[in-house]
Amino acid sequence: MEVDPRTLKIIEEDRRYISGSLVRFVPMVVKRGRREIIEDVAGRKYIDFLCGAAVTNVGHNHPKVVEAAKRAMEDLVHAGMLYLYNESAIKLAKVLNEITPGRFHKKVFFGLSGSDAIDCSLKMVRWHTRRPRTVSFIGSYHGMTLGSLSLSGFVPSMVRGFMPLVPGVTHIPYPFCYRCPFKQEYPRCGMYCLEFIEEHVFQTICPPEEVAALYFEPIQGDAGVVVPPREYFPRLLELCRSYGIIPVADEVQTGFGRTGKMFACEHWGIEPEVMVLGKAMGSGFPISAVVAKDEIMDWTAGSHVMTCAGSTIACEASIATIEVLREENLVEKAEKMGEYLKSQLEELKSAHELIGDVRGVGLLLGVDLVLDRETKEPARKEAHKVCYRAWELGLLMMYYGKSTLRIAPPLSITKENVDRAVEIIDRAIQDVERGKVSDEVISKFSSWK
Repeated sequence: MEVDPRTLKIIEEDRRYISGSLVRFVPMVVKRGRREIIEDVAGRKYIDFLCGAAVTNVGHNHPKVVEAAKRAMEDLVHAGMLYLYNESAIKLAKVLNEITPGRFHKKVFFGLSGSDAIDCSLKMVRWHTRRPRTVSFIGSYHGMTLGSLSLSGFVPSMVRGFMPLVPGVTHIPYPFCYRCPFKQEYPRCGMYCLEFIEEHVFQTICPPEEVAALYFEPIQGDAGVVVPPREYFPRLLELCRSYGIIPVADEVQTGFGRTGKMFACEHWGIEPEVMVLGKAMGSGFPISAVVAKDEIMDWTAGSHVMTCAGSTIACEASIATIEVLREENLVEKAEKMGEYLKSQLEELKSAHELIGDVRGVGLLLGVDLVLDRETKEPARKEAHKVCYRAWELGLLMMYYGKSTLRIAPPLSITKENVDRAVEIIDRAIQDVERGKVSDEVISKFSSWK
């Protein structure tokens, strides 16, 4: 597809003035969005399976969210929580107390993004426990600030050239059953990945009595939508608590209905003492949160502050977002539409050898592309080509992990657009399999490496 001159001009200006650290995988300049449709400056419309990186759960520019932000903006743009009280923030904190797992009382610190909220939680657990170490998972994505980056185990480009990172972090294998790092098969493995933590990690390189917290994503989205077995997290949290280790759930990507539950932890029936929230929390307005058992958030005044965090505008947008999720039954819709979409993708698997696995929960789904189903060799180049061809055909999506198409549309997406999107994925894979997408096309754009 030929790219229009205006788009090319804007892309050239972007390359001149904007940091090259960003990941751009198609030549698209966005202009507007409504519900699950996003439009570029050339007037082309796309079904959005990217969702601004799993942010616009209630759909692009939901009228209730926009109106709530407008009302707040008309009263006051900024005063800050650092020195003054903020009624909107208190109201939102009460709502988060109610909807997050755990009947215990919680306190909240508001931030601007998932990354800074992870950093906030890292400082908090160290303060509370006076322990110097943390544990997190290989394949995890917790953010790009120095603390969150240190906890992450995603791709080399994130850490290359930035050493030394925050010390005291030990990374352990995540329970990725399709590509088990221990070359085992579930359930015959007996959950060896859990035994490995206690029998090897804690007995060799990481004394558990020095560990403040263990960070986990209930589903590893950026690693390729990896969903652990049902018994994994209850046993993991039991292990943590036996050593006084605080479990910290990073629900930045999975929270606010994305997986067919308000929070993904609910699928495993677990109640972590600390949760980190972001992305869909504000429908695009900059807001995040650390929600912690009140006795854990026991630091003193001045221990952690942010000038623009917890603004009335972002808080009101977040309150409206949660109201929309409830009023429009979007969490339940995500569960049902996710089941339907997953079944359609499973049908595509039977038609395309390139598809090795289909996995996920709710409307966070992954289609793992492989060169060989037996060896499971990732089809990296093909995954990029499928995304590019899908974009040409009117569907916006990205691949993550080694070669997994990540599917995360707005929760309000219609069945008609789900069916159309599946048709496009089918056509895109066919075209890639037949060699209709050249290496040259994708060589002009970046990807996670």
